[in-house]
Amino acid sequence: MTVAALIEELTYLGVTLTPEGDRLRYRGPAAVITPELKERIVKQKAEIIVTLTQAGEYGPGRPSLENAARSLAVAQEIRQDLVWKRAGYEKQMAWIGRIVELLDAAIKEQNSQIKWLKG
Repeated sequence: MTVAALIEELTYLGVTLTPEGDRLRYRGPAAVITPELKERIVKQKAEIIVTLTQAGEYGPGRPSLENAARSLAVAQEIRQDLVWKRAGYEKQMAWIGRIVELLDAAIKEQNSQIKWLKG
């Protein structure tokens, strides 16, 4: 697995990476940070530090990977909220469509009765 793929996987899992000189700090949900995952991080520690620092992610005026992950999580929450609202709106539209159909049928029936009464 490439370093970029590992960093992407860790970010997806909610693990934050912070290079501090030749040290790499990582934080995330306890259930996610398995011994196997720790071993992968340790095995590619040097490359992860180089990748993160060369990418310009860290340093004065740069957002941290943790902030980027937090922003992504917020964006995903907003997106999901919009999807749910759209689904609710579509459900309402289906009901409105059904009501319109019933009203059309009732209007047609009333027009038929009026024509019959007028004779």
